[in-house]
Amino acid sequence: MCTPLSGHRAATGSALVNSVRQISVTVGVAVLVTVVGFPGGAASRPDFRIVWCVAAVLGLSASAVGVHLSRGGSSGRTAFAVSKEAEADARTLTDAS
Repeated sequence: MCTPLSGHRAATGSALVNSVRQISVTVGVAVLVTVVGFPGGAASRPDFRIVWCVAAVLGLSASAVGVHLSRGGSSGRTAFAVSKEAEADARTLTDAS
């Protein structure tokens, strides 16, 4: 599902992730202001609370997804451990020659 980027593409990947995050926040705030911005007097207070509860649930959901993605969802091996294994395999191949 998610594969690590090579070193020369890490900056591009980081920029893409941060761009999507910034755009998502901007759109989310715009939708929130649109929903809450309608005049309604005291009757709009429950709507305001509902919108904030929805925003909180979506924020917690995004956090849960982020934690799952940051843990890799696989064997839990780090990129450093994988690179050390690849280095050991390469040494074994060159030593056998």
